[in-house]
Amino acid sequence: MSDRSLSLRDFGDTDPRQFVDAAYASILGRAPTDAERKQMLDALLTGATRPLLLGTLRYSAEGRQRGIDVRGLHTRYLIQRVFQVPALGYALGWASALLRLPSTLRFFRGAHETQVLRQSLVHQQYIAEHASIAQQAADAGRRLANVDERLAASEHALVDTAHGLDDANRAAENASRMAADANRTAATLSQALADLQQLNSAQAAAFQRITSELAQALGAVSTNVGNAMFEARAVKELAERTRVRVDAIHPPPLSATLEMVGSPLADIARERAEIPPDAALDSLSPHKRYSLFESVFYDSATVAAKQRIYLDYVDRARALESGFIDLGCGRGELLHILRAAGIESVGVDINPEGLGQLRGEGFDVIEQDIVDYLESEQRVFGGAALLQVAEHLTAPQLERVLTLVAKRLVPGAVLIVETPNPLSPFALGTFHTDPTHVDPIPPERMRYAIEAAGFERTLTLFQARIPEGQFAGPDPRAYYADYAIVGYRSSKPSPAV
Repeated sequence: MSDRSLSLRDFGDTDPRQFVDAAYASILGRAPTDAERKQMLDALLTGATRPLLLGTLRYSAEGRQRGIDVRGLHTRYLIQRVFQVPALGYALGWASALLRLPSTLRFFRGAHETQVLRQSLVHQQYIAEHASIAQQAADAGRRLANVDERLAASEHALVDTAHGLDDANRAAENASRMAADANRTAATLSQALADLQQLNSAQAAAFQRITSELAQALGAVSTNVGNAMFEARAVKELAERTRVRVDAIHPPPLSATLEMVGSPLADIARERAEIPPDAALDSLSPHKRYSLFESVFYDSATVAAKQRIYLDYVDRARALESGFIDLGCGRGELLHILRAAGIESVGVDINPEGLGQLRGEGFDVIEQDIVDYLESEQRVFGGAALLQVAEHLTAPQLERVLTLVAKRLVPGAVLIVETPNPLSPFALGTFHTDPTHVDPIPPERMRYAIEAAGFERTLTLFQARIPEGQFAGPDPRAYYADYAIVGYRSSKPSPAV
């Protein structure tokens, strides 16, 4: 017999699930199985009392063997068992209900009054919140009026700036005329000095003093003219910068149509790929056509400059030991960067265009779909990258790739996933220029997918500033055309594939 002792109060204030777990833990010394938990919860929901269920556990064979003492349980359990006798229990149930009828009626009357009071409080709260919302709407209207006033003030400021720019131009012209006059004056003084040198020494000394004074005066005039020209140029530059910033917020007046003529893009592609002008581009293979598209819209030097920042996030020791894999390596910008850092790497891409040149340069590149490669490859790496690849995949394909990548990395290895930034209006406006893009991916959705695949210590890196003068609103993230999620392989087992 155990010296442990409990009472019915120990089980009275918990919710049904906690009651079931506590009953099994206290009386039988173990947790219930799923079937046992469900059976006891179903019994509670169909009207069984807690003393009856506790007694069932306590006086079972397993409960009698442990012998836990629950004060007051034996009598209550026997009474509840009597209520379970078919005929006698039915009669006792009706008798108990009649005895409890007065207290039951008082309970329901109290519950009704409580409900009425709660409805009154809810109505009062509704009135207060409605008044608060009305006040907030009025405040928003006033703020909108203030914004309109500030916009009007900005327009006036733009007009004043334009006037100031005109004044600065006129001041610069005046300064130029003053400089010309000063040069002519200097020439006159030089000639006068030559004439004075022919006079006697006394007269020459007197004229020398006068000449020195005139030279000082001329130097002061030249300095003042130079300062005036510098200030005029500064005012002009400030006015121009102000005009650009105001134009970004308030576009200039627009006509009904806007016609823009540019250089033929197909001719640029032919020139860069050294394709004859009479060659039909639509006769080329899809891979070749996409390579031509990349040569026009994705400058390789710009891509390499952008990708170089990722070296700071690579665990160099792991990458040197196990190598690095670039999934969707394309023209190999990242492979060149890793080689310069002394890191061996493997590139995988389905487009054969460009892989031949990379092989000629000694790179280990594989022409294969990245899912097929990850499913068949058994090697593990010290880091991986998917740069401008995720936007070409559907959501299930991306989830599959991330899960497979996690199994191909050693614990602590970095994963870098770069994609266009849909928070940027500029990036979103050019997203479907690439016909192979599927959908833009919000940063938090991408970060969640990477963490769910088995990565931790994730961070979001916004990069690739949009062109100067483009206005993207108050969110600083909107001024970057791309973002990357950087995460590190967890030491926990990867999710099942």
